[in-house]
Amino acid sequence: MALAVSVAIFQDEGRRRVLLVRRPDDPGEEHAGLWGLPAVTLRPGETPTEGVLRAGRQKLGLELRPLAVLGRGAQLRPAGVLQMLLYEAEALSWPPRLEPEQREEGLTYYTDWTWGEPELLVPAAVMGSLCSRLLLDALGDYWQP
Repeated sequence: MALAVSVAIFQDEGRRRVLLVRRPDDPGEEHAGLWGLPAVTLRPGETPTEGVLRAGRQKLGLELRPLAVLGRGAQLRPAGVLQMLLYEAEALSWPPRLEPEQREEGLTYYTDWTWGEPELLVPAAVMGSLCSRLLLDALGDYWQP
């Protein structure tokens, strides 16, 4: 069983726009080319809050402050069960830098980012993206599973 965290950074207090990241359009890439949320699998001994901070630094080049857990869920995957916590976070630095100084083997790095309406996550949610489903479920207005 793996535990992961995903991160929702909202542009406004009304939660109408969220920071979305585009997954690589590489062959074999899960949800290739679709918009999603930043996420990381926790390392042994890493707390969810530490995972949020690492996701910000490693995947976005941002310093983040975790604010609240917006949702949680589980999904059966070929490698076993994935459990995920969705955090709302505030960006303390700006803008995102998607090209890290060093890339870690096995991690997905993103090709683009945008401020987008949560409904842009529906295609990924339909294809099984747990982080997209969790945010759409938390907001309630965009998604009927």
